[in-house]
Amino acid sequence: MNFMRMADGLAHTVYQFIVLSILWFMLDLPYAALMMMVSYAKTPDEIKSITLLAVALIPFVLSPALVVVDRVIRRFRAEPEGVPTKLIPFICSSYRQNYWASCAVGAVYAVMIGLIANAALVYGAQFAILFWVYALFFGLTAFSYLMSLAFVAGRNETFGQYLKNGLLVTLGNPLKAVLGIGLVGATVYLTFHSTLFPIVFFFLPAVIGKFAQAVYQHTIAKLINIKEAN
Repeated sequence: MNFMRMADGLAHTVYQFIVLSILWFMLDLPYAALMMMVSYAKTPDEIKSITLLAVALIPFVLSPALVVVDRVIRRFRAEPEGVPTKLIPFICSSYRQNYWASCAVGAVYAVMIGLIANAALVYGAQFAILFWVYALFFGLTAFSYLMSLAFVAGRNETFGQYLKNGLLVTLGNPLKAVLGIGLVGATVYLTFHSTLFPIVFFFLPAVIGKFAQAVYQHTIAKLINIKEAN
């Protein structure tokens, strides 16, 4: 009986990861095209231009997709059987409902990420230590970005509150932010030339979404406990 329960739980988990990853790639098709363009790029200037385009698409493509994935993860958690009903209408309504808020938050972080990346390329090439400093700032900014979008997906707040909450969660969990983003980067780097890369690349978006949602839920639970204690 325990074995069957474990097998059923594993099947639901794999199902969730497959749905989340397929959803992610469907909503982020422009990024798949950009990745193919990078693979065929021949000069550093071409790669830089493609990277700038990828940053420019953050508000309009990446941010809404992250919010929808986040909301689908919440839907999975809410369903007792782990298989949500009417999932496609839910995805469509979530995309429309949160599109402009996610675009606004994404625009701010796109500027920040663009500035950090440019500074890393300009100054990091001259001083190696500065490259790692900017890499640290990039990781913290990426984590704050994920947290702000988690609040967009989970709470009806103002634009300023989304940014503030993302920053506060990051400042309250700096080690998780650095380790989480660093682990993702290291995983991609180590598997890039291995036969496991297609599998890792497929499931990585779902892993990132689950990680961001877990940190968000932990933060909210901690705030509730503090409020009840007072």
